[in-house]
Amino acid sequence: MRRSVLLILAVAMILAIPAAASVGRFSPTGKIVQNGTSVKVSGPYSLDSDEAGFVIHASLVQNGSQASGDSSYLTGTSWSATVSSTGSFVAGSANAKATATVYKSDGTTESYTWTQQITLK
Repeated sequence: MRRSVLLILAVAMILAIPAAASVGRFSPTGKIVQNGTSVKVSGPYSLDSDEAGFVIHASLVQNGSQASGDSSYLTGTSWSATVSSTGSFVAGSANAKATATVYKSDGTTESYTWTQQITLK
């Protein structure tokens, strides 16, 4: 009986997780541009059958420098955004954060946020 209850709870938890597989990661490296004041970040995506597109707001923090920028829906299999700052970025590790607003075919939206450590080059 106890195993059945645990199994039911586990299945319910899995089914309650939103389908964020279409977006939700950064590529492991970001490209420093414009003398270190901007960084190009990217990541893979695929749209589910009930999704029309998405916009990603990305931000980056490294050694006190902060940057943010937006990406629009792109064709292909990857999204990208250039995040800009008044500070300066250097090669090495940085903390990246993004929020994707996914536009559903029925006119509704869903949001997903994730963080990831990336390497700047």
